[in-house]
Amino acid sequence: MEENISKAKIAGLSYTIGNIILKCIVFFSLPIFTKLMSPTDFGIYNNYIAYETIISAVLGLGFYSTIKKAFFEFKRDFNSFYSSITLFMLLNFIVLFILVLSFNTQLTKLTGFDTEILIILMCQSFGSALLLIYASFLNVTFKYKEYLIISFINSITNILISIFLVIFCFPNASYFGRIIGTAIPYFLVASYIIFIVFYNGGFKLKKNYIKFALFMGCPLVPHVIAQFILNQSDRLLISKYIDDYSSGLYSYAYNICTILLVVLQSMDSSWTSWSYYKYEIHDNNIVKEKSKDYMLFSFNVFIGFVCLAPEVFKLMADESYWAGIDMILPLALSMFFLFLYFIPVNLEYYKKKTIFVSLGTIGAALINIVLNVLLIPKYSFSVAAYTTLISYFLLFMIHFIISLKYEIRDKYDVKVMLLVFIFSIIIFLGLTLISKYKYIYIVIRYFILLCDCLFIIIYFKKYYINILKKRRN
Repeated sequence: MEENISKAKIAGLSYTIGNIILKCIVFFSLPIFTKLMSPTDFGIYNNYIAYETIISAVLGLGFYSTIKKAFFEFKRDFNSFYSSITLFMLLNFIVLFILVLSFNTQLTKLTGFDTEILIILMCQSFGSALLLIYASFLNVTFKYKEYLIISFINSITNILISIFLVIFCFPNASYFGRIIGTAIPYFLVASYIIFIVFYNGGFKLKKNYIKFALFMGCPLVPHVIAQFILNQSDRLLISKYIDDYSSGLYSYAYNICTILLVVLQSMDSSWTSWSYYKYEIHDNNIVKEKSKDYMLFSFNVFIGFVCLAPEVFKLMADESYWAGIDMILPLALSMFFLFLYFIPVNLEYYKKKTIFVSLGTIGAALINIVLNVLLIPKYSFSVAAYTTLISYFLLFMIHFIISLKYEIRDKYDVKVMLLVFIFSIIIFLGLTLISKYKYIYIVIRYFILLCDCLFIIIYFKKYYINILKKRRN
C-alpha cells in the first residue's frame, strides 16, 4: 500500500504539471482563434461545445466516477471491469445515434445545427466520453505518461487541423472549420481506445460490473447534466435572448477563467487519488493535516490569477472582445467556488453517496436557469457572470452541508476551508469596488500579487527544502 501511495504522489504530480502544460497549449491558441473567428462564429462554436458536454454525459452514463472506487473493489480483475463498461458505452452510443438520425428534424430546430453537424456532434461526444473514462483508468493505474501523450496529440492536432480548415476551407464559416477540426482528433482517440480494449483481451460484458457501474454512475447523469446547465446554459440563453455575438464575448471571458479551473482541477485529481489511498488504510489524520496546506495553496493560486487576469484578457484577443472584461472577477470567483465544491463532493463519491451529488447539483442548476431567464433579458449578457457566481456559491454550500454527515470534519481542516472561502469573497468585493479607478486598481492588484508570492515563498518553503533534500539523496 505504501508503494502505491508513493506511486500516487509521483503520478499525481506528473499528471498535474503535464495537464497544466497541455491546457496552456490550448489556452495560448485562444488568441489565434479570436483573430480568425468573429465573436459571432466564436459564440456558435462554443454553443456546439455546450451541446457536446451534455451528450457526452448521457453517453458516458457517469461511468468515469466509478473508476477510482472500482479499482479498489475489483483490483484483481480491473481490466475486465474497464472493458465491460467500454462495451456498454459503445452499445449506448449506437442506440442514441439511431435515435438522433430518427429525430434529426426536431433536433435541428432545437439546436440550430443541421444533420451534418449533429452527426459530427454525436461522434465527438462519444470520443470525449471514452477519453474521460480512459483518462480515469490511466490515472488510477499510474500510466500518466500514456495519458499525457494521448492528450498532447489530441490538443495539438485539434489546433492545427482547425487552423488549416478555418483559413483554407471555411473562411466564411469559421465556426464549421473549428467544429470539424475539434471532432477529428476525438474520433481518432475513440478508435484508438476501442482498439486497445480489443487488444488487451476483447470486450466482455460482465453483469456484476455493469450493475456496479450503473448503480454508482447513473445517479450522476442528472448531476453531469446539471453541471452542464451550470457551465454552459448561460451562453445558450444569451444566444437565445440576445445574440451569438454577446454569447461569444461571454464565452471568451469564461474561457480565460477556465485556466484557473484547469490548474485547480489538476491539483484536485492528484489530491483525490492520494487521499483515497489514505482513506483505505484509515490514515485520516495525515489527510486532514495536509488539507490545510492544499487549500491555502489553492487560495494563493486564485489570488494570483485575479491579479493578473485583466492583462491576460486584453493580451489574448483584440478590442472586439474587450467588452466582456468586467466579467472576469465574478467568473474567477465562480471557478474557485467550484474547486471548493470538489472537496466535499469527492468525499460523497468515496462514500458511494452519488444520489446526493446529483441532488445538490440539480438544485444549484435550477436556480441558475431561473436567474438567467429572469435577468439576462433585463440586464444583458454580463449578468450571467453573476448568476454563475451565485449558483456556484450555492453548489458549494449545499454539498458542504451534505458532507457534514460523512465525516468531513475528520478528514479536512474545515476551519481553513471556511476561512479561504470567506477571504476569497473579501478579495472579490474589494477588487470589484476599486475596479472603476484604473490606476489604483492596477497598483492594488500588483501589491496583492507581491504579497501573495511572498506568502507562497515563506509559508511553503518547507516543501521546497524537502524536495531539494530528496534530489540530493
